[in-house]
Amino acid sequence: MVKDAFKRLPIERRTAVMDSAMALYLEKPNDEITIRVLAAHLGINMATFYRWFDDKYDLCIEIARFICVKAAPTEPRHIFDEFDTSDVVTKREAEYMTRIVFCNDELRQRVFFDVDVDVYLPMVKQYLQLERLDGRLRDNVTDEFVAYLYVTMEYNLLRFMEYEGIRDMQLYVKLKDYLLHSLLPHGIMKEKQPLPEKKQ
Repeated sequence: MVKDAFKRLPIERRTAVMDSAMALYLEKPNDEITIRVLAAHLGINMATFYRWFDDKYDLCIEIARFICVKAAPTEPRHIFDEFDTSDVVTKREAEYMTRIVFCNDELRQRVFFDVDVDVYLPMVKQYLQLERLDGRLRDNVTDEFVAYLYVTMEYNLLRFMEYEGIRDMQLYVKLKDYLLHSLLPHGIMKEKQPLPEKKQ
């Protein structure tokens, strides 16, 4: 976990550390980045690193949290409306998020179940309440369940792609868009069709 010693640093110092670490993670494969390599790149000794973090993934997750908070909409919106984050999240930050969620499952789980659930779940619940007030939700929809499903669905998509050996980013974007803006909002079942009339 991220330790209080890091949280107490001035925001400028924390941002500089995260920015420098992000550059390293974009430059080298994850398995080549040890804590010794990371500390040297940051210009700190290993004792300082361990005063700030328990392991190298703590720093990865802190960067992801910083980016996710930036990307989060600031105004209430309908849950399935698409929104563009390119004006707040840099291309480099977007590339970093893609890199770490495709890195390994341990890190991927921490991104989706620690960061995304923490940052986005309360927000999505609020959006669902707006949908309910507008009369757009089915009566049998459970807000808490749908919110959790919405926030964590991308994790299962990535596991599926890994299982199938798919690393096509364009396909990933298309599938993600389909899940979040077509499958989930409209459900997976067709509306009931009237039974055909019996022949006389």
